[in-house]
Amino acid sequence: FNEGKNPLYADVALSAPLYSVALGDTAIQTDLLIKNALHNRIVYLNDKMVIEADIQAYNSSGAKSNLSLYKVNGSRKTQLGRVDVNVDSDNFFNTYSFEIDANEAGNIKYQLALRPINNEVSTQNNYRNIYIDVLDARQDVLLLARAPHPDIKALRSIIERNKNYNVELATITDWSDKVQNYDIVILHDLPSVGDNTTRIIDEIKNAKIPCIYVLGAETNMKQVDAIQSVLTVSGSQPNLNNVTPIINSEFKLFTVSDNLSSRIKNFVPLKSQFGNYAPLANAEVLLYQKIGNVETGYPLLAFSDQNDHKQAVINGEGIWRWRLVEYAENENDDLTSELVTKTLQYISVKEDKRPFRAFSNKRQYKENEEVVFDAQLYNASFEPVNSPEANITVRDSDGNAYEFNFAKNNTYYTLDAGRFPEGQYSFTARTNYNGQAYTATGQFNVETIVKEQFDLTAKHALLTSLSQKHNGSVIYLDQVESLVDSIRSRNDIKPIVFQKVETERILNLKWLLMLFIGLLAIEWFLRRYFGGY
Repeated sequence: FNEGKNPLYADVALSAPLYSVALGDTAIQTDLLIKNALHNRIVYLNDKMVIEADIQAYNSSGAKSNLSLYKVNGSRKTQLGRVDVNVDSDNFFNTYSFEIDANEAGNIKYQLALRPINNEVSTQNNYRNIYIDVLDARQDVLLLARAPHPDIKALRSIIERNKNYNVELATITDWSDKVQNYDIVILHDLPSVGDNTTRIIDEIKNAKIPCIYVLGAETNMKQVDAIQSVLTVSGSQPNLNNVTPIINSEFKLFTVSDNLSSRIKNFVPLKSQFGNYAPLANAEVLLYQKIGNVETGYPLLAFSDQNDHKQAVINGEGIWRWRLVEYAENENDDLTSELVTKTLQYISVKEDKRPFRAFSNKRQYKENEEVVFDAQLYNASFEPVNSPEANITVRDSDGNAYEFNFAKNNTYYTLDAGRFPEGQYSFTARTNYNGQAYTATGQFNVETIVKEQFDLTAKHALLTSLSQKHNGSVIYLDQVESLVDSIRSRNDIKPIVFQKVETERILNLKWLLMLFIGLLAIEWFLRRYFGGY
């Protein structure tokens, strides 16, 4: 076997003995092969990535070869690296790695190639194709502050751990860029008295850029009340309250860990301006404020998504203290990091509003797997419909096109396109609804199966153990003719005779009745003819 569990330990009850015919060569062949290729299936553009190859050699001591890594684009291959492979034993194993730059977005094909050596029994296992999705999905985060503050460093440190985000830090007095150049904006202690943030906030609202307001001691609460759709503010004063977070068990926008839910009430207080706060009708509150021993209905962390514009408000400063206390107690800041990261993730996720979508069920298929597509079409009310016909074109890397029509299934479309040979494929799905043409595109890969080439030595001992486990035996090719005699000579294998008796009224046998009447008629005719009457 070359994949899965050892068949000796499979819980299978056979009703007959198992006889095996042993084929293949049990001698160890001269072979050099790529046993495994290890890599991340998804990396981000401009990141460093590592591709590792496990090289194995049998009966090849002293052989010299080299391992190359190529980037493949159609029929063109570009070498990215090469290492020497010097086999120093007859049972050789070593791992080699390549560190390369992910400098091109898309579904990229790479090939590992191991130069064959003399007398190799097979060279198919000297090559391995791999596919990596290089995503240009990073989002630019602007962290704009009224002035330097420990919260800024804490937030930046947490956000930059996630490679999905690029963080730019600036103070309002030093920054002159446009917020349209960013995917997310975090305003710390802004807007504040004396700082002109009108243009920035108007650009955020007009472009519907996701925004997180971190309110502090110098925040102008009257402006805050007017510019965001999360909470209302009244009666604010520059005095600060110490507010402890209280989790809202009814919060449903995303989940937080049980550890965070149970321990957040013990976090050190944040500093929040004195005032009356209330969530707006469309807001979702994750954390409420506890002032002293009083649990209030004032939001400490709340979210809104109004007119496709996501916003969040953290109504207090001092997040840096949470990190310090966590590090002192646990030597990590996992809970603070979880809260900030999930807040950012919710704010940054953009809902897919495309009216027509199509996708393959997997990005990576084996060549013996069926490639299945699904498609969805929505009307103006975003209700699923499938009244029009839909089709799809699949193209391989050589430009060959394969046309298919989707089948309708309930309110969506589906297609089993069958199996495809190894390679890279792209697809374009099309439909026309209410006079409007829609398309959706995607990619998938098909990997070849070369499991049989990884181990060329026949395992007759395994066949023997398996057959003996099931009361059989192993025979060789020149003994096949004796297999029938072996089976017949077994005492536990005997012919079985089954007997079935049925009783039926003769009147139900019409053919027999007709035969009887026919014989009587013949007898009557013969007697009349020969004068018997």
